[in-house]
Amino acid sequence: MGPWTCDPIFAQALPEVAAKLAVGRLNKDPTMNQGYWFDYVLLNEECQTSQALVALVKAERYASGFVGPLNPGSCGAAGPLGRAWNKPVFSWACLNGDAEVERWGTFARPLPRASAVLYAVLQFFRWAHVAVVTSRQDLWVEVGQGLASSLREFGLPVGVVTTMEPGADGARNALRRVQRADNVRAVVVMCMHSVLLGGEEQRLLLEKAEDLRMTDGTFIFIPYDALTYSLPYHRTPYPVLGNNTKLRLAYDAVLTVTIDAPERSFREAFQDAQRAHELPAHLDPAQVHPLFGTIYNSIYYLAKAVERTQQAGRWVMGSSVAEHARDSDEDGDPVVSYIILDTDGKGNHLWPTYSVATGPEGLRYAGHAIHWPHGASPGTDSSCWFDPTSVCSGGVDPSFILLLFILVSSLIVGGMVLAYYIR
Repeated sequence: MGPWTCDPIFAQALPEVAAKLAVGRLNKDPTMNQGYWFDYVLLNEECQTSQALVALVKAERYASGFVGPLNPGSCGAAGPLGRAWNKPVFSWACLNGDAEVERWGTFARPLPRASAVLYAVLQFFRWAHVAVVTSRQDLWVEVGQGLASSLREFGLPVGVVTTMEPGADGARNALRRVQRADNVRAVVVMCMHSVLLGGEEQRLLLEKAEDLRMTDGTFIFIPYDALTYSLPYHRTPYPVLGNNTKLRLAYDAVLTVTIDAPERSFREAFQDAQRAHELPAHLDPAQVHPLFGTIYNSIYYLAKAVERTQQAGRWVMGSSVAEHARDSDEDGDPVVSYIILDTDGKGNHLWPTYSVATGPEGLRYAGHAIHWPHGASPGTDSSCWFDPTSVCSGGVDPSFILLLFILVSSLIVGGMVLAYYIR
C-alpha cells in the first residue's frame, strides 16, 4: 500500500517492480518450505488521509496480508481492521506506541519505530527540545503530528509542530515560528521529501534557513524520511549539492539518519539484479527512490514470518504470523543498523559519522567526525529529559533549581545580616 499514483516522488520507488522482484525470489528461495505460492497486488493509497484506507477495505476479500499503509494517520484504523480480519498488517510508517500495537494483535513493524531511532540520536547529543516542520500534504502532516506525539511519549518537550505553506514565504514563516519558540534549542525535524531525492519543499526550507542564519550551528536539521530507507552514500555524489551553493552551505547543518547498508548500497544491489536479468535493464538506479529497498525487504520480512509460523506447526493467520515476526526480532524490534551521515559544507558527498542502535548500545563512532557549521555545535539540554525517573521543567534539572534557590536564599539572608550590622 502506498500513494503511488498521487505522489510522484514516492512513485519513483517503483513499488510494483520491487514487489515483483521480492515474490519472484521468494517463490524460488530454497530456504522456504514452498508450502505457499506468493503473489502481490499493488494498492494505491489516496493522498487524502480520509480516503487512504479505501483500497485496504476493498482488498480484504482477496488479500492474505498487507504491507502498509504508508500514511501513519491510517494506522489507527488499519491495525484494528487487521485484527478483525485476522490478517497480518506490516508497516514501517506507523508511529503508534508499542502497547497500542500489541493490542492490534496482527501488526508487526518491518523496521524499528522511526521515533525510537531518532530518540536514540537526540539522547546521545542531549537535544531534548525539538521542532517539527512538515510540508502541507496530508501524509506529511500526519507524519509530523505522529512524530511529535511519539517523542512526547518518550518524555521530550516538542514545542512546535508547524506546516510549511507553499513557496519561499511559506518556508520563512515556518522558520520564524521556530525562532519565536524560545524553548526550541537545537533540532528541527523536516517531515517532507528529501531534497537529495527531488524534494522541492526541503530545498526551499534549507535555503531560507541559510538566509535567516539558522544554519550557523544554532540549529541542526534532520530529514525524517531518510529514517525509512537506506540512502546511498558510498561513492555516491549528489549533484543537487554541487550545483547549488546556498543549499550546499545550508546542508552543512543537516544530519541524515538512515538505514545503513555497509556491504552493498541499494543502488549496487539494484544493478546486481539487473545483471542477473531480474530487473529491466533500461531502469536507471540513480533515478529509483531508495524506498524500493524498504518495500522489497518488508515483503520478504512478511514472507519469512509466514514460513516460521508454518514450520512451528501453527495455523497461518494474522495473529500467529505477527507473533512469529516479533519473536524473531531483538527485544521486539527488527535488527536493522542505522548510520548518521554528514557533509563538510564544501563537497557533494555524505560521510558516515556514527552508527545508531536503539538499544543500550546507542551511538558508536563510525570514522568521520561531524563537521559542525563554523565549528560550533548546538547547545545541549539537561540529561534529566532522558531519564525516566527524573522530572524536568523548562529544560532545567530540578536539582539545579534547588541549588539556585538555596544560593539566592543565602545571598538574601547574608544581605539582611550585613545590613543589620551596618545599621
